[in-house]
Amino acid sequence: MKILFVWDADYPWDIRIEKICATLIENGWDVHLVCRNKSRKVLDEVYNGIHIHRVPYLQKKLGALNNIFTFPMFFSPIWLARINTIAKSHNIDVIMVRDLPMALAAITIAKLRKLPVVLDMAECYPEFVRLIWKFEPFKFRNILVRNPFLVDFIEQLVLKHVNHIFVMIEESKDRLIKKGINTDKITIVSNTPVTQRFKEAKLTFPGLLNKKSDKLILLYVGFVNQSRGLNTVIESLKHYKEMNNDFFLVVLGTGNAEKSLKELVKKLGLEHHVGFEGWVDNKLVPEYVASSDICLVPHHKCGHWNNTIPNKLFDYMVAGKPVLVSDVYPMKRITENVECGLVYRDYDTQDFVSQLVSLQDQKLRNKLGQNGMKVVESYYNWDTDSARILKCLEELKKT
Repeated sequence: MKILFVWDADYPWDIRIEKICATLIENGWDVHLVCRNKSRKVLDEVYNGIHIHRVPYLQKKLGALNNIFTFPMFFSPIWLARINTIAKSHNIDVIMVRDLPMALAAITIAKLRKLPVVLDMAECYPEFVRLIWKFEPFKFRNILVRNPFLVDFIEQLVLKHVNHIFVMIEESKDRLIKKGINTDKITIVSNTPVTQRFKEAKLTFPGLLNKKSDKLILLYVGFVNQSRGLNTVIESLKHYKEMNNDFFLVVLGTGNAEKSLKELVKKLGLEHHVGFEGWVDNKLVPEYVASSDICLVPHHKCGHWNNTIPNKLFDYMVAGKPVLVSDVYPMKRITENVECGLVYRDYDTQDFVSQLVSLQDQKLRNKLGQNGMKVVESYYNWDTDSARILKCLEELKKT
């Protein structure tokens, strides 16, 4: 069987695409990927068993025009031609498209070639666009390319014409059911980890953290954007410092809020308690997680975070680390049901401090961490999700 994955960004790299493609390859599928080409790489190559087919690019002398030329719009003749050419020349059996931007393009080619098409809804895109409008600086171009009303309309069209939908979490499935989508058309394929990756992690922090091993280490991994809630964390630590001076927060990642957060750290006198490591090789992330004491998912509540789940929650859990999370619906539900950490009210610095004080108890941390590890090993793992993918595709193949 041959599958064509349509991805609206450059590849490599994306962890979810890597996991899905690896699962299919390991089970005998021939995997092709059409993706963007901002970086002007070769048009065709094989990477980790994936046959990558990038869209054409403009010569370097034309500079940033290449960004416009390769921009992922569903009506782009560049993208439509590339998807159709690969689907035809490689006798593709199924098309899978990641998220909404290129979904209509994938549907168009799938109908032309009479193929089933699967939408991998890693993001609830209308809510993701609303998150951008709520938390990010205003950009005029968003009125055209990230208009929530237009995205709502496009999503309704896409949901009617795809054969199946992968969603991240129960809340996202419920959202689609409320929109009239039959439950048989939806499969939960979550952001769960390949467990072995974290089981083999070293217990030594890289870089500056070797100097902080005697302190209570808090860890955040991911993009450093306004919606991620790190402002609440840093403001809370100002109050926590009055009770306990023996802690250190590590922020692993970059984003457009990094500068303002560093200024906030300086303003609150936390320079010796917060370190920004920047972006590190993904292979090092398990080492940071394994060597931390408490792992954070402080995202602000909104429609987007209430309908998805971040990789890092399960990554923390499989490493046996207690989590401290905001009361975003899916994270609150999982954390409380599994008893793998504590939950604080979003934006509430006093509640954050109260939960952090509770987590000073090492016995409690160990208990919560073990609870999380056990449930990931038994249920919230990629083996479980990959079995769902294969079952769905096998059923589609029969239709």
